[in-house]
Amino acid sequence: MAGLVEAAIAAKESVVIEAASGSGKTIAYLTPVIAKGQKAIISTASRYLQQQLYRQDIPRIQQILGSDIRIACLQGRNHYLCPYYLEKNLQADTALGQKQHQALSHLAQRFRQTGNGELDSLAPELPVALRRYVTSSRDDCLGKECPQYSRCPLMKARQKAQDADIVVVNHSVLFTDAVMRREQLGDLLPEADVVVIDEAHRVADFAQNIVGRRLSSRQLKQFLSDTASALRLYAPEQRQLLAFIQQIEHGLENLSNHLPSMDPYIREQHCQIIDQLAAALQRLHKNLRPFKQRHQDLADMLVKSQLMHTSLQAITEAEGLCCLQGSKHSFMLQSIPRDLAPAVKSLFAEASGSWIFTSATLSVAGSAQRFLQSLGLERCAFHQLESAINYQQQAVLFMPELTVLPDHPDYSVQLLEQLIPLLAAVKGRVLCLFTSYQSLNAVGQGLLKAKIDCPLFMQQSNVDMPSGGADNYRLIKRFKEAPTGVLLGTGSFWEGLDLSGIPLAAVVIDKLPFVPPTDALLQLRSAELEHHGINSFEQTTLPDAVIRLRQGCGRLLRRISDRGVIMLADPRLRSKAYGEVFINSLPAMAQVSTLESLQPFLNPHDITTGETE
Repeated sequence: MAGLVEAAIAAKESVVIEAASGSGKTIAYLTPVIAKGQKAIISTASRYLQQQLYRQDIPRIQQILGSDIRIACLQGRNHYLCPYYLEKNLQADTALGQKQHQALSHLAQRFRQTGNGELDSLAPELPVALRRYVTSSRDDCLGKECPQYSRCPLMKARQKAQDADIVVVNHSVLFTDAVMRREQLGDLLPEADVVVIDEAHRVADFAQNIVGRRLSSRQLKQFLSDTASALRLYAPEQRQLLAFIQQIEHGLENLSNHLPSMDPYIREQHCQIIDQLAAALQRLHKNLRPFKQRHQDLADMLVKSQLMHTSLQAITEAEGLCCLQGSKHSFMLQSIPRDLAPAVKSLFAEASGSWIFTSATLSVAGSAQRFLQSLGLERCAFHQLESAINYQQQAVLFMPELTVLPDHPDYSVQLLEQLIPLLAAVKGRVLCLFTSYQSLNAVGQGLLKAKIDCPLFMQQSNVDMPSGGADNYRLIKRFKEAPTGVLLGTGSFWEGLDLSGIPLAAVVIDKLPFVPPTDALLQLRSAELEHHGINSFEQTTLPDAVIRLRQGCGRLLRRISDRGVIMLADPRLRSKAYGEVFINSLPAMAQVSTLESLQPFLNPHDITTGETE
């Protein structure tokens, strides 16, 4: 792989490389980049890999090669302290409790003492609920108009990135930079001879969020609260304007409980609400204008109102999905293009130098055609490198014969009947991956009731247990420290989770990771494909699920000495024709359907020959 990367750099060409998890991809692409002293940008999908590259891999290769190149790590803005909003919220009459106010005061003191504004190192224990008081979003950042601009950790990090030889970023920052350049809004990153996109299978997911526009109800509520506070202090006579802000706030509260349906999705319903919000912000902006000279806070609110109004307009004017989608405590207003390919292609088409795309999962049943087409890379050379791991000897695929489908009420019960004996047989060190928190919690509750003889760790769980709701990083750290632990996760735990150093005995996957058929974006894109005579399930839904499954299974064997079981519980692998596509996309390995059939693999000492594997 290092040779392929070196050749691409020399020829100033692009190359796409699929190499198995744990095969040393990072070392393979970093070595020629550093050895040749290339100006490079390295982009990843996960913060875990981003930090590993910056703190471990690049310095290690630098030391070996005797290189003195300058490196920088640039993260998204929500990972950097905003001194302006921190001080403003400490001084304001906010809803902060005494402990919260004390925590922010300590944070401000540490920043003054260290000058370090990177939150992950400055305040790793800072609760998520407090982050909004100490960071800024793209929509409320005041830029060069900010009174604290010269102290801004984000701007300093961006300047360091401009001066570096190698910059490590995530896909979100990479695409934001490309969009800013295209719209002539400046740049975040320096010009580079080489751009390496690791975890390339996630490129489209990040492009979706950057190419589209997003604004959260939390941002809107915080803006309205800040504006009302500023008016009470510096223009208290404006009672009608304060009443109007209160009216908007009540409207947002009511909207939280009455969001328009996503199933079925009717675009006009969503656009009408967003247009009403945009009109309200435009009116607010007009009424704030006469008071901008009274205080900097009112001038700030004037700028923000215009930024938010512009964002809302862009959401309704964009083609594709325009919607309001709710979560537990808020909702998101956003636009997502129907077809990402043109936007992604245009961003790459304007780039120069060599581009290296790599991941462990770019192909489906041996073909990477869909990935190449989605990014306009059909002319790029694609290389699929064999794994050094012998799955035939080191892994077994366990597909229990469940008698009900995943949508059946008894599915979790049958899954537990197979899972509990497996946990006992392998004595822990198991990662269980779920397609939803609902499934995760159902199985987690079942394991608690069964009183399994293993420590249980659950990702952001509502279950009343010590690890419930814990930060993911601390949760993983605790799991690593427990030699017989069982970790239950969903979402980001399917990929980018490297548990090297604590070889897993098993990875358990509850269901095939299809996007729910009620997903409005899936329906929109499927309808577009079907309109052109293309089978959307075969071209989109199935390949996406296969890539996701391959990522999940890739958590098991990370080194050539690792050994374990992959349990795929979903009976559709056997009952549906598309099950073969999933199985054929995984490495070839022995398949069993009962725990009894697993025993020779789990207990090689019991084999009649007396030999061990």
